[in-house]
Amino acid sequence: MKKLYELVVCSGSYTDKDCNEKSSWLNVGSIWENNDDNQFMLLRATFNPAAIERKNGSDCITVSIFEARDQHNSNNNTEEITAAEKNTDYS
Repeated sequence: MKKLYELVVCSGSYTDKDCNEKSSWLNVGSIWENNDDNQFMLLRATFNPAAIERKNGSDCITVSIFEARDQHNSNNNTEEITAAEKNTDYS
């Protein structure tokens, strides 16, 4: 299996030491591809989309998709692969 993308949301903002406003990002899941070239999404069960700020009048949030970093440098890679193997129906 191969991790293709990271799913992230803007969870707020902060001011850095140079007084610049920056966004805080939260990794909420990932998109994977199995050996049969089927893609699936793993979404963190602890992620609460209702806590993410929305534009006025909108009932949607923006989830950004970024290409996955090198899997060997990912701290949670083993946990995510294990979860993907246990929770994915490949049929």
